[in-house]
Amino acid sequence: MYTNFEDVILDIENLVGMELQAINPMTPDIVIESWNINDGKYIVKQKDSNKTYNRNFKEIQTIFLELTKNGYCSVEQALQGSYSSRHHPETIFCNLPSIQYFKFERRKHLILRQETQHSYGEIQELPAKEQRSVKASIVAQKKFSQIWLARELANISSKLHSEVDQLHLASPGVLIDTNLSELIERFDYINDAVQATSIRIDTNQNEFDLHDEDVLNKDVDLSDLVDLSSITGIDDGNTSDSINSLDDDEDTTKPSSELSVPNIRRQTPSLSLLYERLKYGEIEIQPEYQRKDRIWDSKRKSKLIESILMGLPLPIFYFGERKNDDWAVIDGLQRLTTIQDFMKGDFQLKLEKESPVMEADGKSFKEFDRKLTRLINEYEITAYVIDINDEIDESGSSNRFIIELFHRINTYGVKLSEQEIRSAINFGNSVYYLKFLASSATFLEATTNTVNPKRQKDLELCLSGLAFIIFGYKSFDTIKYSDYLSQAMVWINRQDFQKIKKTDGEEDYVSESPTIISLTSKFESSLKLCHEIFGNDAFKKVRGAIRKEPISKPLFEVLVTLFAHADNTQKEQIKQNRDSFVEELYLAIKNDSQKYAEWTSESYNDSDRGLEYSLSTSTGKKATVLYRFEAIANILKNTTGCEIYIRPLSVPVTK
Repeated sequence: MYTNFEDVILDIENLVGMELQAINPMTPDIVIESWNINDGKYIVKQKDSNKTYNRNFKEIQTIFLELTKNGYCSVEQALQGSYSSRHHPETIFCNLPSIQYFKFERRKHLILRQETQHSYGEIQELPAKEQRSVKASIVAQKKFSQIWLARELANISSKLHSEVDQLHLASPGVLIDTNLSELIERFDYINDAVQATSIRIDTNQNEFDLHDEDVLNKDVDLSDLVDLSSITGIDDGNTSDSINSLDDDEDTTKPSSELSVPNIRRQTPSLSLLYERLKYGEIEIQPEYQRKDRIWDSKRKSKLIESILMGLPLPIFYFGERKNDDWAVIDGLQRLTTIQDFMKGDFQLKLEKESPVMEADGKSFKEFDRKLTRLINEYEITAYVIDINDEIDESGSSNRFIIELFHRINTYGVKLSEQEIRSAINFGNSVYYLKFLASSATFLEATTNTVNPKRQKDLELCLSGLAFIIFGYKSFDTIKYSDYLSQAMVWINRQDFQKIKKTDGEEDYVSESPTIISLTSKFESSLKLCHEIFGNDAFKKVRGAIRKEPISKPLFEVLVTLFAHADNTQKEQIKQNRDSFVEELYLAIKNDSQKYAEWTSESYNDSDRGLEYSLSTSTGKKATVLYRFEAIANILKNTTGCEIYIRPLSVPVTK
């Protein structure tokens, strides 16, 4: 059985020089005279005329893909008349030991077998008994409804996850020693692959808009499905391109492979101690970090408190400890806030009739007797406390171990997004400032209210624009894209803000800093200009797009940064030449134009790639960042006469 196309072309080499018999006895036999793997070409000679034919491996690959997809193939249908003398590749395949043939609906078909069926240079018809089974399968396949399968799988997947959640909550940790999580993950992978191939045009949405490489990549993390552009409203582009990247050796935006392990301590604090720390703000619980889709209902909350009253162990908590001894929650946020809310008396328990602690049913913590109160106060959790470094290290990064921990620990379902992790680690002025910008009427209007805020994608979009306004794009050199954004948050945290209490009791930050006031003005005026120039197409790669077309984050970064540094005269000039600029920009994106900038990487120059590529693929690389900024700046200059000079407010820390 062939596992890839290389196996096929190597196997066909065994047929070179042999007289190969065709399926149809009236068709002349052929001989493969040349089989050039390096050039991807081969030469066959027909025995009846000694005439030779130069052919391409492409037709061999087309047939192979059809065989591996369905298990069988009609060469006539697979090549669809696009190649002359289709019997040549058909004859080659049927002379391979693992290929047999049969006839169905007046067409010859090849079938791929798991084991060797005959010798090289021989052909063999599929036995009659097996033919009946195969033909029945083909008929059933043609009648099979892909839409029905997708609908049924989606329904089963939803119910399965719900049942597992209930089981987990009823008995925390019961799934640890089972393979259920891996099996469900595999089921989800199959389900998502099916959904991705199911057409849903009548619903005017593509809920599973996966790239082909996502479906084919067996290592894909399925929790990333919640970050699909159709759900978040943002097209991040492909920030990495490990399969097709041409300049891995040239691009200097590589992190150090060394991962420094900070001090880690195991502690067993009681719930009363945790409550005290929460009460005095010594454990960071901020609504900007807490995802809406992770908020528990009353049933889940009651189950957690019931487990504590029963003395059952809870999953391990993870905290990051800052230099001032405050803790940031790495894992355990929902459990912690549930415990805090219960001890504050915010809700009453709702227990099932068979609960072993029914005496607590219907009661709040304030109504507990001494016995139940002690069970709560004296209950000890197991926690690992890890040092957090608030400074940027020599590689331009910080807290890489903590970030890795955020990615790996996933106690309750969907993993945290990149921005949720940044907000947790860099909590402070920057989180409130980003929330302020993302909730402003200016931002919502400019982005046509497209961005889904649930996973802080709105905060990340604002941050990405601010990072390039603050540091410029030419300084994007030796650090990772994610570190670039983190450094922008660190920079904002160091600016002058004052903490205030709002009327609802929540904390907020305000600033009278000229730097922050200027930054805010630049950002918001840039958004307004983009909306005025592009209308509802602002930051979208497709002109005249429907409202659900996602925002292109790379395009957002470039336009916001350029317009933020335009003076008033230039802004008026851009408005006057709006039509020319918009027309040329979208034409350049559509045609993947290469005429507006030069790649810093020779491999990209040689690969026939342009603006659209820089906005869509490997978008976090130095080469693509520099290219798209230079290209769009030159388009702006060519069409409006405005040459924008970007004056960074600071420089990032680089290695």
